[in-house]
This record gives sequence, structure tokens and C-alpha cells, in this order.
Amino acid sequence: MMRMVVLMLLLAAVSAKAAAEEWLCIADLFAGFTYKNGKWKAASGPDKQKYVLATATENEIRTARLLKRDPPVWVVRKLGENYGLSCGDFNDQDMLLCHDVQEFSFNKQTGRFLYTYPVGYFGVSSNEIETKKESADAPRMIIGKCHSMDLVKA
Repeated sequence: MMRMVVLMLLLAAVSAKAAAEEWLCIADLFAGFTYKNGKWKAASGPDKQKYVLATATENEIRTARLLKRDPPVWVVRKLGENYGLSCGDFNDQDMLLCHDVQEFSFNKQTGRFLYTYPVGYFGVSSNEIETKKESADAPRMIIGKCHSMDLVKA
């Protein structure tokens, strides 16, 4: 009986630890495009944008269900923001693949992530092109590394 209680407590502790998993993801480089003087041009360079990858909150899960979407398991947020990109769960290769208007892919084994935002080029109306509003949403791709928050907090 005592062994069963100890085993249940141990499993609860492991589950709580897994549920509290978080990563701080720091961008290294970006490549993309900018719209200047009526033309698209290539752009690249260092990028220090930070993201937090964490388990979805109950409120995020509830909201997804109300919107008749698959409830998220994980959420990627820009550091300091309250909303983010909803994700499913890690696949059997420890990879997280998040898809929406933007995409975020993360490999738990290597710590590497890839963020893409393609909308600014193809997702604009002809009216926006005519009024030169394309530059607000320039497509880009960002690469970087994620670090366990357990390591960051230690």
C-alpha cells in the first residue's frame, strides 16, 4: 500500500514537472525581404527577438474550444506578450511543428528553432499594393536556439 502511495506521488511530481516545461528561444539571424521605394529587396542580419515556448494555459485551451479549433498543447509567445501561436504536441522525434499564418518549428534534441512569417508578400490586397502599404508585413525567416527555462532559472 505504501509503495502505491509513493509511486502515485512520484508520478504526480513527474507530471507536474513535464507540464511546467518552458523554453526561452533567442533568435540569431533573420533573412527576408523589405519593401522600399516601390520594390522588394532582400534583407538579412542578426536578430535578437525572444520567444517563450510554454504549455498552453487553461484559458487558451478554453478559447480554442469556443472557436471550434483544436485545443493547443503548447503556445509560442514573443517575450512580454500575452498571446501567441498555438501548437499541438511534440512528435515522436521530439519536434514541435506549429502552423498558422506564421510557423514555428522546434527540435527539442538540438534546441534549434525556425520561425517563418510569409504573409507580407502574398497576403496583401491589390488596394494595399497600390497605396504602398506592403512594407508593414514583410516576409521573413528567423533561426535561433531555445534553452530550457530550468537552466535559465538555475
